[in-house]
Amino acid sequence: LAQGLAFSVPKDIPLQSKQFPSSLRNINKALALEGFGFLKSGDLSHWAKQGVLLLNTALSVRLGEANSHAQLGWKSLVIEIIQKLSQQPNLVWMLWGGHAQSMEEYIHNPNQHLILKSSHPSGLGVYKTQQPFIYPGDQKSCGHFTKANAYLTTQHKNTVIWT
Repeated sequence: LAQGLAFSVPKDIPLQSKQFPSSLRNINKALALEGFGFLKSGDLSHWAKQGVLLLNTALSVRLGEANSHAQLGWKSLVIEIIQKLSQQPNLVWMLWGGHAQSMEEYIHNPNQHLILKSSHPSGLGVYKTQQPFIYPGDQKSCGHFTKANAYLTTQHKNTVIWT
């Protein structure tokens, strides 16, 4: 189901399908909680077209085996991408989960960026840590989509149309 963008799935996967990943289901829930409404599909290419880079810490996996290719050398490439991108100031970094947060140390000049951290939006991690992606009770999200757009506005950049 993967299509090269973290969390994204092809348009033809129904939102209520078992093939629709729990992470994306929780991202959709967070968007709604923040007042953006719901995604029309699980295809997040419209985010990428607006400048949102959806990047996993491992860029491939065996089908159904999360992190199965984590030791194939992807980390050094991801670090290089992060270091290069972070040379440009005023970016928003959404670090969801422990793997993503372990990459924070590679962001150059972190005080020149907005760095948002929470648990991973997967069904297993969504409520974990001091910074949950969605708070228990499903009434409040981490607010990352709203915070990102507010920051982009202060930097005189286009906001993201999330849904």
